[in-house]
Amino acid sequence: MLASRAELPLIVQRPLRGPRGQAVVALLTPAGALFDGDVVDLDVECEPGSDVTLTTAAATKLNRCDGSDGIEVHMRVRVADGATFRYLPHELIPFAGARYRQHIDVEVEPGGAVALLEVVGPGASRAPFAYAALGFSTTVRVAGALKVRERFVLTPRTVRQFGEWTHYGSLLAIGLPTGGPLECERDMQLRESELPGGGGVVFKTLGHSAHTIRTTLVGRLCHADWLDALLPD
Repeated sequence: MLASRAELPLIVQRPLRGPRGQAVVALLTPAGALFDGDVVDLDVECEPGSDVTLTTAAATKLNRCDGSDGIEVHMRVRVADGATFRYLPHELIPFAGARYRQHIDVEVEPGGAVALLEVVGPGASRAPFAYAALGFSTTVRVAGALKVRERFVLTPRTVRQFGEWTHYGSLLAIGLPTGGPLECERDMQLRESELPGGGGVVFKTLGHSAHTIRTTLVGRLCHADWLDALLPD
């Protein structure tokens, strides 16, 4: 990592180095949560040949939003030829009344690779699924052409589709090898779909544990065992 600059509510920690110089960078929320009116803007530039993993030091708590603003997160990523970018955060924990909007836009040059992880919990155990709304928007372009566009909103009403499950997780991988049998814990459902035109895959899972979902999905990435010692627990 050549340079970084951050302002509250986030702090960018110094990168840890993998066995081949890969950079693992953790985002830290000093307040322990995001609050109504917080706006997070992240710009990530992965230069040719770089290998960058962006993670969080712990779960991200989303506090109640009584105003009209809510909480917003915008992440823009540019991945050059020969570069690899992974976004492997801990889970989101939305408390009662939380309103959250997340926008991720990724531009990948030919020869670049990207992995995007998302894990969402039910919130406080005493009041699960009491958030107002969680909106997610992800767009990935490869060589300027649209590869992925996903939009969905979770509300106390829509999560009834989860049935008995309490946690949702997804992993999108483009230009990165994934493999192995689809083995997972008994208390999970895991499905895999290839992206139209090939070159990428998406995994979707429902379960009862954020840790189990995150570990299982990260484990789908081949040749990434070195991350085990560097990712925050």
